[in-house]
Amino acid sequence: IDDEGILLLTNGLKNIELCGTNITDVSLFHIAKNCMNIVHVDVVSCEAITSTGVDALAAARPQCNIVRHFYEQPD
Repeated sequence: IDDEGILLLTNGLKNIELCGTNITDVSLFHIAKNCMNIVHVDVVSCEAITSTGVDALAAARPQCNIVRHFYEQPD
């Protein structure tokens, strides 16, 4: 799944496992804005997301458990 697929999601979504997908913060912003009933999002190994997207989701949907793990890119 990618950002385009996430944009098709509806408000009824409660749980989503996005582990290892190519989503970006665009997807997290969309989930934050449009998925009112979301309670669980797993973004482990989603290397294209940032803390900005995760923070936006957490602020908009405080009931949501966000499972994440960020990898530091070597210089």
